[in-house]
Amino acid sequence: MAKEAEALVQAHANNEARTELESCLREAEEHESMLVQALEELRKTLSRREQQEMFKEDMLRKDIEDLQKQSTRSLLRQIEAMQETNARRVEAWTVVERTLNSRLQEAEAKAATAEERERSVNERLSQTLSRVNVLEAQISCLRAEQTQLSRTLEKESTKIHIDNKSAQILAKSPVFHERSKHIDTRYHFIKECIVKKEVELVHVKTQDQVVDIFTKPLKFEDFRRLRARLGV
Repeated sequence: MAKEAEALVQAHANNEARTELESCLREAEEHESMLVQALEELRKTLSRREQQEMFKEDMLRKDIEDLQKQSTRSLLRQIEAMQETNARRVEAWTVVERTLNSRLQEAEAKAATAEERERSVNERLSQTLSRVNVLEAQISCLRAEQTQLSRTLEKESTKIHIDNKSAQILAKSPVFHERSKHIDTRYHFIKECIVKKEVELVHVKTQDQVVDIFTKPLKFEDFRRLRARLGV
């Protein structure tokens, strides 16, 4: 009897414990369900907040972009104007530089041509000076020869070859003749030269008169003979 009573007590305790456990489980499930619902609500709320924040952020970004456009529009215009001005200046400077380079090349070419001309002129001048020096030396030699020749001529009278004995006698003779009174005074110059011993008349044969090659038509044999005497 004692064991049965103990068993009944134990069974009753177990039933109460089971009932309490089931009650706790139901409460836990209800609490879990409430937590899940609360979590879902939180998620929805967070999603809405995120969307709102994203919307606000987009609006702020758009506002900032609009403000940036409005605030930087004039600055961008100034920058574009400066870029255009700079581009025009660069283009103008390129043209100027190209022109300067072209002029520089022309100037260098002209300078090279001038240097070449100067060198050529200097060479010609040097050659001319050399020739002048040579000519001066030749002139000095000729002057010396002329002086020597003049001295020789002063010592010696000039010989005139004549083939007319009558003219030779008339030139040497101081006697006046009836036939010679009509001779022009200027033709007596040779007589004065003979008196001064500046001229000496030398008689030659007519066929040996070399001057005839310049004054008369001659036979071919006489021409060759007189030409040989001239040394030609």
